[in-house]
Amino acid sequence: MKILFILSVLIITCKLSNAQQTQTNEGGAVPVAQNAPAPMTAADSLNLAIANAKTAFNDIRKLFAKKSDTMLIVIPQIEYDNSSLAQLKESLKKVKGVRSVTSHYTTATATLEIAYKGQPTDLWDLLPADIKAPFKVTELGATNITLLCKQNPRIVQ
Repeated sequence: MKILFILSVLIITCKLSNAQQTQTNEGGAVPVAQNAPAPMTAADSLNLAIANAKTAFNDIRKLFAKKSDTMLIVIPQIEYDNSSLAQLKESLKKVKGVRSVTSHYTTATATLEIAYKGQPTDLWDLLPADIKAPFKVTELGATNITLLCKQNPRIVQ
């Protein structure tokens, strides 16, 4: 609701600021500057107001946009009841700065969604060595960590 109000005010302001200023005398309306460019048509004024409104809307959207502070830990080829997975999840909940840990399990792939403002490498480094030992890091991205469970017989160590 607030965004609609702000957007409406911006459109009205743009429309008013784009209106050609004229000076009135006895003979009628006369442009302020004698060497002024051709008068702006209503269509030109509307197009300019729409362009300004789009720019203002994008600026407002960027201002209120929430920075993503969620990262994923993906562990393919792991059993749902794997004790190492449960220990990893509980250990992640105890790390300072972690606000929540949500787990998903689909087609032998565990996905842990973690609300944490730091980098994935920092989070991984904060975990105790005994919690990290059963896993092999295969990818450390900007918002994700991919692990393989070393206990899985298909993985060559």
